[in-house]
Amino acid sequence: MKFLSTAKLTLLLLIAGYSAVHLHSPLMFVRIIVEVFLILALTQILGHKFNSLPIRIIKYLLSSLLILFSLIDAIVATFSGTYLTVLMTQNLANIMDLGGNLWLYGSAALLVILAAFLPMRYNLFNKKQQLASIAIFGISLISLNLTATHQTPLFGYVGYFSSYNKMKEISNIKKPKSAQTKIEAEFAKSTIASGISTNLQQPNVIVIFTEGLSQEVLNYDGGKLTPNLNKLKNQTINFSNYYNQTAATYRGVRGQLFSEQQLNQGYENGQDQIKDALNTKLTSVQSILGDQGYQTEFINAEPNQSIWTTYVENLGFDKVTTDKSKSFLKLAGTTFMGDQQNYKFLFNQATELSKENNPFFLADYTFQTHLSLDSSLKYGDGKILT
Repeated sequence: MKFLSTAKLTLLLLIAGYSAVHLHSPLMFVRIIVEVFLILALTQILGHKFNSLPIRIIKYLLSSLLILFSLIDAIVATFSGTYLTVLMTQNLANIMDLGGNLWLYGSAALLVILAAFLPMRYNLFNKKQQLASIAIFGISLISLNLTATHQTPLFGYVGYFSSYNKMKEISNIKKPKSAQTKIEAEFAKSTIASGISTNLQQPNVIVIFTEGLSQEVLNYDGGKLTPNLNKLKNQTINFSNYYNQTAATYRGVRGQLFSEQQLNQGYENGQDQIKDALNTKLTSVQSILGDQGYQTEFINAEPNQSIWTTYVENLGFDKVTTDKSKSFLKLAGTTFMGDQQNYKFLFNQATELSKENNPFFLADYTFQTHLSLDSSLKYGDGKILT
């Protein structure tokens, strides 16, 4: 048992140390250690007073579960920069999209489970030492959680459940039809207050959704990282203060196409309910241009991802298409059209559509810039940009 106790403490220290190094935050080490060691100290002091077998089993399970949830939130923060959010749990349906780093997250999960459930010997310290540990760690825990920016992992769940309940409360609001009509009338716009004149009559429109891309990336190293995108930016209309008003992927694409804050992802009630979830009275770019005689088309880089495919097929485009002429890339159980292939297909589609009599609106959502996916090409030394 002494060996297992040593192994447990060592693993806990290693996890806390890795998290601190990965986040460049010594304070993260303190947050994890204070919380986890307080749980262990409380378990130790209770071991003096209540030592029957049933009570010991209950103490073991309770302390192990508390440590497990603490470490889960700590590891989530390590890889994402924030504690667990509602969006993260909603995205579990797309867990295979973690791609090449799925093994890393899986290994971290196994290590966390092992550290949490390794048994530990009681009475490692005398009663005075245990009481002193509880006092020190307890005061430290309270001090850290007095400000939201220094929360320990378990207290991070307070924010999670607060957000979850708020979203649930909003989604359950049943407004009378008269109120809905009033809201729709208030926000409905038939004209644009200001805009940019292109002096073009029904120009073709291409929109490329690239997750993880920002002006910071375009400006990196004087624009040398993305020369073609910068060239395209300089030759077209450029909006310098544009922000996506919602989360990434599902809500991000819909939020930008419909210019409306999206409360839910759209697939929470299952794939079969996506069509009903997206059937709203909101006006979209594709519907506006469609009414003006445009052909509207969306390029799907993940046609084998059933939830995503059903989702984009119900966004209101005339056609959802993908490149079937070449094999897709495969990574950690997910197949997708690589960005290089995607851009070539986009160019070919635009060329073909330009031969038609009607103008076109072509939307493309690339995949390979998603978090955890690596490109086959390297820039400079290939290190992560920070």
